[in-house]
Amino acid sequence: MFKPFLIFLLLFSQVSFSQTKEMKDCRIEIYLLKKSYPLYDTVTKKMIPFTPTLEDLEDTAFIKNSELVSYAVRKYSIKNKGQKRYRKQDHVAEFQYSLDQRMERLNLSVKLAKQFALVVNGQIVYGGHFLYKNVSVNPFGVNAFVNQNEINFQYGFKGQDPRTNKKILDCLRTTKRLTNINEKYGS
Repeated sequence: MFKPFLIFLLLFSQVSFSQTKEMKDCRIEIYLLKKSYPLYDTVTKKMIPFTPTLEDLEDTAFIKNSELVSYAVRKYSIKNKGQKRYRKQDHVAEFQYSLDQRMERLNLSVKLAKQFALVVNGQIVYGGHFLYKNVSVNPFGVNAFVNQNEINFQYGFKGQDPRTNKKILDCLRTTKRLTNINEKYGS
């Protein structure tokens, strides 16, 4: 009777250890891309999404996991003049240090975007664009705007919002960096 209990205890401790290790190893990083993907389809002249590969990533992370302090998801709804209600989300990541100097080195202008990939545990979750804060037209997909030590990740198109990917949210939860805020706006 003691032997089966001991085997059970060893198996359970192994599962607990592997879950704890996963929590500690959970990391979110942002990599710049070595090459740029086209923003528009040359035939239809419409904006198109892009999906980077691991080979496209720079050798080192532009923003490391250790710099990420918290990630807030604010959910709210807005009514337009026609009384139709739209649900929206703001995703804001807070970092230890100001990112302004790093962004200045990218030499972004109103017409230039720098593509990036958000990577969770070595796997690309989605690609997006770092944009100049006063840009008037946003490329298709996730667009990131930096303000001192925060990045606001915006997504304004129909379809599955890649910012809500389970891998990202689970990683943020396990590392206790996710904050959800529900608000109601508009009347």
